[in-house]
Amino acid sequence: MPTPLQTIGILIAYLTSVTIWMLFNLHGLVLTLRQAAGQVAAQWRGLRHGVAYDESFTVQLPFHGRWKVVNGGVDPPTSHSWELIGQRYAYDFVIGDEATGLSYSG
Repeated sequence: MPTPLQTIGILIAYLTSVTIWMLFNLHGLVLTLRQAAGQVAAQWRGLRHGVAYDESFTVQLPFHGRWKVVNGGVDPPTSHSWELIGQRYAYDFVIGDEATGLSYSG
């Protein structure tokens, strides 16, 4: 777990990189503004209606074989990106070797 000072450093580095990216990429600026608007709308909806969700669901993934979740979960320590509501329950999958489950060879 990063220290508060490390967290601030990571946040500053992230915001700097996103700002530079947006300045040189109009499409990136539009996407960033849309994500920010969605974030505000989701937070507003949560404040108005409260948080209500159903934890039970069935998912049919668009791939087969042995895959591993490398990032994602249902709480802040394991979540993909807890602060961004649209990414809160996102999962990153990596394909693994059928025999070993490893995601690399060699």
